[in-house]
Amino acid sequence: MNPLIPKAVWGFNGTERAGAAYLAAVGAGHNQKGYPVFNIYGRDVRDSNDPAIPEDVEQKLLQFARASLTVATMLRIPVYMHNVDEARIFRPSVWTEFGTGGLEAADFAACRNFGALYGKY
Repeated sequence: MNPLIPKAVWGFNGTERAGAAYLAAVGAGHNQKGYPVFNIYGRDVRDSNDPAIPEDVEQKLLQFARASLTVATMLRIPVYMHNVDEARIFRPSVWTEFGTGGLEAADFAACRNFGALYGKY
């Protein structure tokens, strides 16, 4: 377990297994080590052979992803955002001062130059 990698755990609410017990066990393990974990539990009971992700779980996963990207940006942790629409990415104007060819290269150069705001583990 790496404390620097945010984690989301989906406790599958299935007919033949207890998702709540799994989710509680994983959450307890993370809490014991002092690592953050985002618990997701589906509202509806599903069959184990149903590959679809329920809509409520999908929304919670997206909420986790958005929050993770926001926190990583605030803490200046470099993140590849290749699948995020360019219009939704905020880059301070100072990023352009690094003379890099691409926007992602500027992201990493800015993080390297300004340093991280989080402590070392």
